[in-house]
Amino acid sequence: DQGELIYANKASAPLIDALQLKVGDRVGTGWRKRVAKGLQEGQRADFQYKAGGQIYSLLLWPVPEGGYANIYGRDITRQKRVESELRVARDIAETANKTKSTFLANMSHELRTPLNAIIGYSELMLEEAIDQNDEANLNDLKKIQSAGKHLLALINDILDLSKIEAGKMEFDLETFDVFRMITDVSATVHPLAEKNP
Repeated sequence: DQGELIYANKASAPLIDALQLKVGDRVGTGWRKRVAKGLQEGQRADFQYKAGGQIYSLLLWPVPEGGYANIYGRDITRQKRVESELRVARDIAETANKTKSTFLANMSHELRTPLNAIIGYSELMLEEAIDQNDEANLNDLKKIQSAGKHLLALINDILDLSKIEAGKMEFDLETFDVFRMITDVSATVHPLAEKNP
């Protein structure tokens, strides 16, 4: 309560040196106000303090009946440096993730346009082959159409992943034809299986 440093143990030497104090010296105005407030309120207070390039986590423990306050602390400079590095790494990772999502969304849209044209054109050719009873090309055109639709579904799935990451995905329960799905998958895989017996 007299604004003086009464005692300092060996562990506090780096902080005391950074503050350019010795036992018996008057402390700075900020310290005097902090201690006076602690003594008046009789409450402990945690705070951080920077001195001499170091960061300290300190606990002010007032002893009103004695007219002084104990200050306990530890050097948290390394911890703060690591926290700062983690924040930077997190920001870099988040930026990379957003860039990836943007790329996927853009790429997906760019692929859908020509793919829809391929599917549409294959449907026209398929109708023409059916009208002309062109059995020779009918199977191949069906495979082209099926593969195009399968690829379009994959692109839509990529867009769905981007929506999930953005938290904008909505779930819909739907019924579907399992036999048709298996047929489509089989038609897509069949040419690859023939190439690699």
